Amino acid sequence: MLKVLQLVVVTFITIQLSYAQGVSLSAKTYLQSALPSNFESTSDGTPLMTDYLRSSPYTSERYLPNADPYSIPTEYTGFITEFYSHVGNGGLTANTTITSPDDVFEVFGRDAIVDWVFVELRASTEANSTVATRAALLQRDGDIVALDGQSPLNFDEVQPNDYYVVVRHRNHLGIMTSDLVTLSTTATALDFTDPLTLLWDQGSTIPGRDYTNMSTDILEASSGDYRVMWCGDFNADGRVKFNEPKSDLNMLFLDVIGFETNVNHDPNFTGAHGYFQSDNDMNGMIKFDSPNDDRIALMNTVRNYKLNKNKDYNYDHFIEQLLR
Repeated sequence: MLKVLQLVVVTFITIQLSYAQGVSLSAKTYLQSALPSNFESTSDGTPLMTDYLRSSPYTSERYLPNADPYSIPTEYTGFITEFYSHVGNGGLTANTTITSPDDVFEVFGRDAIVDWVFVELRASTEANSTVATRAALLQRDGDIVALDGQSPLNFDEVQPNDYYVVVRHRNHLGIMTSDLVTLSTTATALDFTDPLTLLWDQGSTIPGRDYTNMSTDILEASSGDYRVMWCGDFNADGRVKFNEPKSDLNMLFLDVIGFETNVNHDPNFTGAHGYFQSDNDMNGMIKFDSPNDDRIALMNTVRNYKLNKNKDYNYDHFIEQLLR
């Protein structure tokens, strides 16, 4: 009888330890905003995003926060927390706050940090049901890593299984795999930058529009084509708009004229530096009405959207291809 009890206890402990290990994910994505037309590349041609929020080209300051901006409000992005909800262990301090920010943000080169992203695992039986989340860091080469700045993401609260994987960013349109991804204790590679990675979209389910393959834009580089997440969603509503109502341009305007040192509320003000939702090119400075400004960049994004056949400024159907 004692041996049977010992066997039961050992088996139970083994199961518990296996469950505690959770699943691991090694994903990759690109943000359109952080890839200017003259983007840098690695020696093998891999595009590198800018890391200007880590080290400003204007002030040399770091504007990246030390804690998850999706759940912990920052000065200029605080409102976005209403659009993001952690599930499982995602909201734990260990998963929202960087322990050694100086070590993480002082890394240079392809592994330098670009910004924070928000990753979701969704149930295999229901693609709009989130079972676990993580705030994560995005490196210049597109790697999504844990808060130590280098490790794959670990979801210790879920069991090895098949999941839909979602990546969201505070001012880009989110993306989701169209197929289930098998996750285990060994890090599963998932490359959202690869055009061959199938992503969910609404297809032609909305009368008069066909969103097939419109979940991302495509960047054409000398080393090949890459998927990039659509930029311009300054108000985080899942839509990119230049004109009112609910325009992203209005968010930029308010951020500029409301900046604390812009005492004259001048839309031409060029001294607004920080971590802004409306920073279209992610360089740590927002501009509304001046050369190389975020306003023109937003306008061009909307006008050049493939489904905007007439290149209308007030195009109203540039929407996120993501189940909510």
